[in-house]
Amino acid sequence: MNKRIVGFVLAACAAVVVPAWAQDKPGAAPPDGAAVVIGREPGEAALAAGVRVRSATITAIDPATRDITLRRPNGPEVVIRASDAVKNFDRLKVGDRVTLTQEAALLVGLRPVDAGGIRQRTDWIEVHTAQPGERPGAALKHRVQAVVNVFAIDRKSRTVTLRGVRETRKFVVDDPKLLASLKVGDQVEATLIQGEALTVEPARAAKGK
Repeated sequence: MNKRIVGFVLAACAAVVVPAWAQDKPGAAPPDGAAVVIGREPGEAALAAGVRVRSATITAIDPATRDITLRRPNGPEVVIRASDAVKNFDRLKVGDRVTLTQEAALLVGLRPVDAGGIRQRTDWIEVHTAQPGERPGAALKHRVQAVVNVFAIDRKSRTVTLRGVRETRKFVVDDPKLLASLKVGDQVEATLIQGEALTVEPARAAKGK
C-alpha cells in the first residue's frame, strides 16, 4: 500500500499545506498589524476565488497514536496525526468525509539579505479548534518568515519563484519595481500568510437493502 506520512494542521505543524522551507517549530502568531500584500500565488483551475478545497475519506483510525489514515480521490493515502488540541477525536470514525479548505498564500514581505546566509525560518500559528460536542475540525492562520533563494524571475508575467530547503513556490508580485531589484541566485527574506480550515462531515448513511 502506498502511504505517505506527513504532518497536518491538526497537529499544528501544517506540513501538508504550507511551505516546507524549514523544520522550525511554530509558535504563537503575532498580530498582522498593517501587513500589506505585495504578491500572491498565481491562480489555478483548482484554486477558484483564491480558495482550494480538497476532500478525503477516513479509512483507518489508531486511538493509541491518534493517527488517521485518509484516502483521497487522487494520489496516495495520507496518514495524519491529531494533536491533543483536537477535543473531538473520539467522535471521528471510519467513513467520515474530511474537507480541507486552503486559501492562496499571500506574500507580505520580500527583501534581499546577504548572500550565503543560513536559510532560516520562523513560523507563527493561530489555531482554532472545535469545542466539545461540535463537529470535529480545526482552522488556523499560518505566518512564515524565511530566508530563501530566488530560483526564477519572469518580469513579463511579474512572477518570482522562491526555493527553500524542501519546497519551491511561485508568486505573482504586484510591483514590477520589486522584481527589478532582484536577480536569480539572490537570497531574500520572504514573509507570507496562509489560512487553512479542516472540517469533518458526517459519515454517509449506509444504503438500505
